Amino acid sequence: MDPEQAWVAETLDYELLRDTMPAISPRQQPPEEDNASQRFLFARQFFKAFSTVLAAVAIGVTAAALQAAIEALVGWRNKALQLFFDRNLLQALGIHLAISCSLAAAGAAAVQLLAPRAGGGGITWVMAYLNGCDIHGLFSPLVFLVKWLGSVLMMGAGLCLGVEAPMVHLGACIASMACNADQRLWVRLSQQRWLQRLIVGRSVLLPSDKASLALVTGPFNRNVDKREMVSAGAAAGIAAAFGAPIGGVLFSLEEACSFWSPRVAWRCFVASSVAVFTHSQLNPHALSGLLSVTLHPMTPWQWLQQLPALVAVSIGGGLLGAAFNKLRLVLRPRRANPNQHKLRVVEVAVVALLTVLSVAVLSAAVGRCMPVPAAWVERPVWLRHTCPRGQYNDLATIWLQPAVRSIRSLISLGSDEEPLSTACKPGMPCYYSAVSMAAMCAAYLLLFALSAALAIPGGLFMPSLLLGGLFGAVCGLGLREALPEWHIEPGLYALCSATATLGGVFRTSISLAVLMIEATGSLAPMFGVIVAVVFSNIVAVLLGTEGVYESELETELQVNYLAQQPPRKLRRLTAEQLMSCPVEGLPCVVPVSVVQRVLRSVQHNGFPVYEPGRIDVQAGTFRLDGFILRSQLQLLLDERVYCDQHGRYLDLPSSVEEYEQQLAAAMATRLRRHPSGSLTVLRDQAACVTVSSSQRAVLAAVNGSSGPFAESPVCLSPVDHQAIIPHINLRPYLNRAPAAVRMHTPALRVHAMFVSLSLRHIVVVDERNYVVGIITRCDLARAAGSWLGRGGSGAQPGVTDLDSLFELPHGGASEAVGNAWVVACLSHGVTNTGKAQHRLIALPCPALAEMARGIDPAPSWVAETIDYEPLIASMRRTVKHANGDGTIMLRFWFARQFFKALSTVFAGVAIGVTAAALQAAIEALVGWRNQALQLFFDRNLLQALGIHLAISCSLAAAGAAAVQLLAPRAGGGGITWVMAYLNGCDIHGLFSPLVFLVKWLGSVLMMGAGLCLGVEAPMVHLGACIASMACNADQRVWFRATKVRWLQRLVAGHSAALLPQDEASLALVTGPFNRNVDKREMVSAGAAAGIAAAFGAPIGGVLFSLEEASSVWNRRVAWRCFISCFVAVTVHSQLNPQSQSGMLSVSLQPMTPWQWLQQLPALVAVSIGGGLLGAAFNKLRLVLRPRRAKPNQHKLRVVEVAVVALLTVLSVAVLSAAVGRCLPVPAAWVERPVWLRHTCPHGQYNDLATIWLQPAVQSIRSLISLGSKQEPLSTACKPGMPCYYSAVSMAAMCAAYLLLFGLSAALAIPGGLFMPSLLLGGLFGAVCGLGLREALPEWHIEPGLYALCSATATLGGVFRTSISLAVLMIEATGSLAPMFGVIVAVVFSNIVAVLLGTEGVYESELESQLQVNYLAQQPPRKLRQYSAEQLMSCPVAGLPCVVPVSVVQRVLRSVQHNGFPVYEPGRIDVQAGTFRLDGFILRSQLQLLLDERVYCDQHGRYLDLPSSVEEYEQQLAAAMATRLRRHPSGSLTVLRDQAACATVSSSQHSANGSATTLAALSQHPSPFDNQAIVPHINLGPYLNRAPATVRLETPATRVHAMFVSLSLRHIVVVDELNFAHGIITRRDLAHAAGSWLGREMRGVQAADDDEPLERPLCTAQRSRLFGDF
Repeated sequence: MDPEQAWVAETLDYELLRDTMPAISPRQQPPEEDNASQRFLFARQFFKAFSTVLAAVAIGVTAAALQAAIEALVGWRNKALQLFFDRNLLQALGIHLAISCSLAAAGAAAVQLLAPRAGGGGITWVMAYLNGCDIHGLFSPLVFLVKWLGSVLMMGAGLCLGVEAPMVHLGACIASMACNADQRLWVRLSQQRWLQRLIVGRSVLLPSDKASLALVTGPFNRNVDKREMVSAGAAAGIAAAFGAPIGGVLFSLEEACSFWSPRVAWRCFVASSVAVFTHSQLNPHALSGLLSVTLHPMTPWQWLQQLPALVAVSIGGGLLGAAFNKLRLVLRPRRANPNQHKLRVVEVAVVALLTVLSVAVLSAAVGRCMPVPAAWVERPVWLRHTCPRGQYNDLATIWLQPAVRSIRSLISLGSDEEPLSTACKPGMPCYYSAVSMAAMCAAYLLLFALSAALAIPGGLFMPSLLLGGLFGAVCGLGLREALPEWHIEPGLYALCSATATLGGVFRTSISLAVLMIEATGSLAPMFGVIVAVVFSNIVAVLLGTEGVYESELETELQVNYLAQQPPRKLRRLTAEQLMSCPVEGLPCVVPVSVVQRVLRSVQHNGFPVYEPGRIDVQAGTFRLDGFILRSQLQLLLDERVYCDQHGRYLDLPSSVEEYEQQLAAAMATRLRRHPSGSLTVLRDQAACVTVSSSQRAVLAAVNGSSGPFAESPVCLSPVDHQAIIPHINLRPYLNRAPAAVRMHTPALRVHAMFVSLSLRHIVVVDERNYVVGIITRCDLARAAGSWLGRGGSGAQPGVTDLDSLFELPHGGASEAVGNAWVVACLSHGVTNTGKAQHRLIALPCPALAEMARGIDPAPSWVAETIDYEPLIASMRRTVKHANGDGTIMLRFWFARQFFKALSTVFAGVAIGVTAAALQAAIEALVGWRNQALQLFFDRNLLQALGIHLAISCSLAAAGAAAVQLLAPRAGGGGITWVMAYLNGCDIHGLFSPLVFLVKWLGSVLMMGAGLCLGVEAPMVHLGACIASMACNADQRVWFRATKVRWLQRLVAGHSAALLPQDEASLALVTGPFNRNVDKREMVSAGAAAGIAAAFGAPIGGVLFSLEEASSVWNRRVAWRCFISCFVAVTVHSQLNPQSQSGMLSVSLQPMTPWQWLQQLPALVAVSIGGGLLGAAFNKLRLVLRPRRAKPNQHKLRVVEVAVVALLTVLSVAVLSAAVGRCLPVPAAWVERPVWLRHTCPHGQYNDLATIWLQPAVQSIRSLISLGSKQEPLSTACKPGMPCYYSAVSMAAMCAAYLLLFGLSAALAIPGGLFMPSLLLGGLFGAVCGLGLREALPEWHIEPGLYALCSATATLGGVFRTSISLAVLMIEATGSLAPMFGVIVAVVFSNIVAVLLGTEGVYESELESQLQVNYLAQQPPRKLRQYSAEQLMSCPVAGLPCVVPVSVVQRVLRSVQHNGFPVYEPGRIDVQAGTFRLDGFILRSQLQLLLDERVYCDQHGRYLDLPSSVEEYEQQLAAAMATRLRRHPSGSLTVLRDQAACATVSSSQHSANGSATTLAALSQHPSPFDNQAIVPHINLGPYLNRAPATVRLETPATRVHAMFVSLSLRHIVVVDELNFAHGIITRRDLAHAAGSWLGREMRGVQAADDDEPLERPLCTAQRSRLFGDF
């Protein structure tokens, strides 16, 4: 495609215009009007939820209709072909050619003539839209119709494509159309006065006219809302196609969506579930999965035995996927161009012809006529072709039937559907011959590559699966013949190879595994699927092949797509090298002619604005005072909002404020951005309504009505009737806090800001806040080397080497004309006056590794935060790099990645062993306790009670004492502590070996004591401990390994001289875990592996880490978690085979879609009840919290644990004797002694004592098995003669257990809430299920299903989770049969929690109990009314660049912040008490400079001059990077780091000594004391010249987003002159959000949560400027 003629997609604005909704702004809303705001919020949310459900239903109907149409067309085609094959072979071939070519040509013609956007799969287009690209007509009704019809025609033509990818596009189209339809419906409804009264009440704060009311407050008035709906539509589309609701959500998360949040997750979850359920009602096969098959389960030993063969087949499938991607890239230049419409139609017809000829030739030459097997007699899926009756042609059958049936048949080989007899040998094959499948595999690969990217709807999912399935089936049949004693199922190998091929094509991980598992309808092959996913992606990484989505987005689509992970090429760049210049700036009051000229000549979609007199004529720049969008300017021109040169409106409206408010609301209605080069302003009637008719009439009379861009330089003012030049006043509509970065800001941070904040442009400013450039998405694409970026910037497509010099785009010698100022690319302000000059920029060579720091023990009770950003100054000095020696970086990178992968696997193995040992110890201790109790129960009841009290209380007290005396961090579940660490809080000793040992031992003692707690949450903490210890151990191993000279040569080759010469620096610079980011990844993986090993749920563990534990998520973290979970569960299953099938493995009977629909009301009611139980527990826990012992009351906390244990024992004893019933042992329990007799005679058991005293896992498994094969219910199970457990016993235990559960939570002993929540809900659900079974015997109700749904709902009500909870429960049960019930329980339990307003237990603990400042992913609603000025702490402690030592010591003692702004001399506003921000330095850097006595004079000259200043500063910078652990902000102790000291020269050590504290350092005799020189420290070489800053007017929500997405510790607040006014930390955000810790630390009483945040009086206080000035 010619880049000059290519259409380029615009980007979307996701940020709200700051001045568009002043009428409903929370700042202006009085307290008495809160109800109106809440009503509007509820109405909007209800309407959006209704739209989501409606769109999902439509998607399910669309999927069912598409499948029915395809089956009908393909069936008609095959019948017609068979009819002609019975007559004449050539005639049949001609008919086949005619049918296929005509259908294919018709589909291609419809695409080319009607809707070109309907071609291909459409997933990449949807991804581009969700990434922020505005693609015109992508979701129009015409595209939808052409896509649907073209998909049917494509399948009828028999092309090697599928319909799953088009379903994603179709789902997105339906969601988008639902948005538009519902918005129009909202407009009409909002015109009804009664509805306004109902929603708004008597509020007068809303826009007065109905049109503005509808457009401003409608459910989809923002691009963010539409993005959420399209995300949900895409997820529902793939879910309906595969019959995989959870897989659809994960696909949207991993591939489609670029912006993910809990709100998007819930919308996708609901849409996917409704779509699949609707599809299942119309097509019953959809509920059990698209590829439903029943493979035989394998033991852990069989999996281990066949692991090498599975790995080999997975590698082969990955190679097939890589081969397809390579072949597709080779064929791409030879395809017809998109504008060659006729040629593209012919291309489709030619490929269809080749496909038909291939089928005909191979069927005749290779295909075999085989007798119809017995398994196929009742389902006519075969094709005879030219074979006699009673036989079928295997190759024609597998090719000409729909790909879904072919894949299902391949993966069924050896299963119950297609059993293989002993006669299946190469001479007499069954179903399909190996020769036919091998020949078809080779031909299909070529035709698959030819069919990709054709001008017809079609995706790559099913062809990839079919291609891999053919290869795997051939391998499986060969292995079955070679190793008959292994009982190999070829279908399993076909499934693994198909998954591997799909993984090699798309490079996906979690979503692919879940999609395949849900599509097959069975968890039996999960281990093989995970092996295939892992090794196929490893093959793709080693071969360097990109996924098909990334390849298309980079080369084929006309979009600027920004991936979540920044390209490696950006690591060596800064904002100065990314920016585009010149920049066109506008004054605040600008002539109309200038605006018109700027819109015609400049392509950017936004323009910096400056106030008059703020121009640096000599430097050719202006100061950034605001920003305005192109769409705003177009609207102002369209509405002719003219004024004079002083900003006075020519036609003065009755109320200027109301007039500007209406215009701002009209700007908010312009959701679609116009192309940057277009001057067409689309008239929006709804927007025009906001302008008064009198204003329109006067302007039309004065200025004429020739159009918005008519040249009207002179007009008559109705005020003074003088000839004036019309201007536009931009001040009321400016964004006063635009996104801006400094010139030295790393490109990685710029990329992160674009992706996380959904930006379109970032202004680049210098240290004076003067504009020097602007960065757009196109600039990032150009720097990354993408095709569109190079084409957009004028570079040649073949130029990809960023190490060469390239010229930034410029506009030639521009001049400031017509009051619009043009800023050229400047070099530190050196330019000719009035002329804009450009320059060449040399890109720097990459550093070898990024340097960072970590955390250190904190004696304070408030957790410090962690620095995740590398030191900018250290990165440039750490490792020298010369051109031509770039292999050193690649070798070190590979060595580090290999070491990190090895550490991940090792941690997974250790976590699996820990979980198995914990489970074995608990079972042994609980078994011993129960045997001892039964022995004493046979003697005396009181004696048994005393023994029970003694055992439980002693075990509980021992566990609590160990926690209080040895490791207080080991108490509780530990998940909230792990969440806080992964959120960026430094918690001393959280992952120490002592904490690990106490946690493990305490968990065993807690379970032995019989407390109402579980061990699943402690396993998360134990897994994180193991991962952290693995990091430390591997770092030490790496440190020792780097001392070996031959290893340095092996890694660095002949470039070892370019590395640091001392071993310590080498190890610390290049080690695998030398950054906090690396440790964070490992801890995330450890936490995921811990919960995965506890539940036997590898995928659920990954999703739990994503949804709950981790605050920063990317593909690298996902892969590390995926591998660690897989290894941990595998190891655990080898040591404990029962965990391989899930912790709660049960075989529930599958239900038909009609049965699900019939029992849906009952399931909803039980789920609501479970949700209420979870909410009741959370409320009870909050009520009991103030009455608990304080953390520092150690003895009292131990006594508290013992008292709760005593109450638990007494409750068990009393209820067992009073309520428990003695029941005969059922036949299902005879072979597994899980019952307890208690006081019952031999041959009977006490139901209540059995369910309470056995481990909770066994009790839950027994409850959810009621009515299944494990525990069948006979007709005699009535209230008078119950089976297993009586309803009265379970109801009584449920009530008592709830109270004891609330008491046991937050005790000073290890224990979690997962199992107790499940047991509590399981008891309630089992009682309901038994009651429904008795009331409705004809419904065949299984009480175990209701117990499972209620247990899931209770867990959802306690924790407020969604996707991870559903996957955990499904994997734990080891069956997909109850999946729909689990989803219903998750949805309605969370709805109950939302309506009741109860928080999840994690959020509640993080806010009120822990000493951390936790930042949630979504900003609290309270932050929406604040700005940075109201958040910041002030005054600010600033340091000069050359600062006296005494000043530094005083600052470190008196200021609590962990970083300090720095200013250059002479850049201080003494009157205002502020200074200009020139850099930023961390507390740890200052401490190191003091510790190493890096002194200089007042001019910055070193007093003890080293031999080489550059080398000396480089060593100091490396030493700063080695300080991984941060010191408490209030501590003055500088801990000596020997590895850091090694980087400082010996002469400097001998000269300055080695003091260990700042106090001792100040008193230590210095070699300069005898001189009349005051020792200073020069901070200049170590500054961060591009610190994170925001303007005073920046919304607090953006500040929160920057903290979370960029992993920041502090943000400096500056004004328009770049003068520092305050600083914002995590604590300030916590204070503004109303959290307990924030209020405590800020000294604010926790009074009313609705009380507005007091604005800091920083203007009345002088900033603390330390130093001489």
